[in-house]
Amino acid sequence: MAVAATVVAVPARAADGPVPAGYRVVGREQLEPGVDHLTLRRDQPPQNVHVARLAPGLSNRLRPVLSSDVMTGPAAGPETTSSMCARARCVVAVNGDFAGPGGAPVGAMVARGELVATMGIPQWQLNLDSAGRATIHDRLDVGVRVDTSDGQALAVQRVNRPLLGEDVNLYSRRWGPSTLTDADAVEVILGLGSTEVLPSGVTRIRTVTLRAGGNSAIGPNQIVLAGRGAGARALTALALRASGGTASLVVQTAATQSIGAGPHLLSRGRLAFAPDEAGTFIQGHHPRTMVGFTASGETLLVTVDGRQSTSTGMSLGEAASFMAGLGASDAVNLDGGGSTTFVTRGSTRNQPSEGGERRVVSALALVTAGDAAAPSPAGPPGAPRTTPTDPASLLPELVNALLNPLLGQLAGQPPPAR
Repeated sequence: MAVAATVVAVPARAADGPVPAGYRVVGREQLEPGVDHLTLRRDQPPQNVHVARLAPGLSNRLRPVLSSDVMTGPAAGPETTSSMCARARCVVAVNGDFAGPGGAPVGAMVARGELVATMGIPQWQLNLDSAGRATIHDRLDVGVRVDTSDGQALAVQRVNRPLLGEDVNLYSRRWGPSTLTDADAVEVILGLGSTEVLPSGVTRIRTVTLRAGGNSAIGPNQIVLAGRGAGARALTALALRASGGTASLVVQTAATQSIGAGPHLLSRGRLAFAPDEAGTFIQGHHPRTMVGFTASGETLLVTVDGRQSTSTGMSLGEAASFMAGLGASDAVNLDGGGSTTFVTRGSTRNQPSEGGERRVVSALALVTAGDAAAPSPAGPPGAPRTTPTDPASLLPELVNALLNPLLGQLAGQPPPAR
């Protein structure tokens, strides 16, 4: 809940932009035109702060980067911010979202327009549109469904998250080599008319395979829908409907780039959280990582070292006040503590509190100008953890026998020889 309290900041002016009172610039470098790296120092209590100040118009080059490029399977795992920066060919990067159960990002993620995952736990989101305009929301609006030519649609509740209850989940190869669902799940494997991992917009579905038993492999140009109970019945009905016509996957997101964050620190120059709330996360002095935006359109990527004799860290209230002192009107917190890392062109510039870089689940990177390609892969997806055995269920076999030849002909493929 937002608190209507104005942050009072009396910054000293510098050629590098506002500097919060009590701090001085002890280092500066231009990483490229419009991207300046400042090192700030305060003596009492001691604080070391790194700031990347991005000129207006550069925020459209900010990209979330997922650790290892995949969430589960043999190739998955956390990765250092410097490694992700190097893969993304970044100019500057900071660590990103918090890690949730199983080592996945807590929040939703959209990277270069691809929906990587829906939200795992309710959380603030830093969202950027295609022009780089930033908003900070308590959610990411997402719509995912499969439309069939009879006018019906099947909505998907979660993307690349563990299957819960009777929801319908979607799994892409960004999740991993297989769905990891249990034997109670019914799944529909969709072959897409696209080479993208999970294309946005409307994509024609070329093949449909219904199967039970869970843990389906996710092949190239495929996604898998999974459900139990009511979700399983809905998927069976979808496969039957698709056998009589065409089907399309529709993926819509409210952002081109999005990364989980929180809490919201500043909203239009005012505190966006309760700074007096008890708890060590808010009141304790810890390393912090933050992103801010000024009224003039600048972007600020900021890390504060902590838990060291040379730099004590900040409470969240102090962090919000510091961001206001830099000139931010809006700001949000990212993962901190031992995760806090500031990297330029693949080299760590701050002093992480654990003595070296922690492996984390994501990063937020400013990529090189003109680089529209995806980050270099961390490694090829591995094989499925188990080899699922197709059940002897009569319904999937009947549906597939009717469905795939028909969809193949609709896609312009010749019928199989008999």
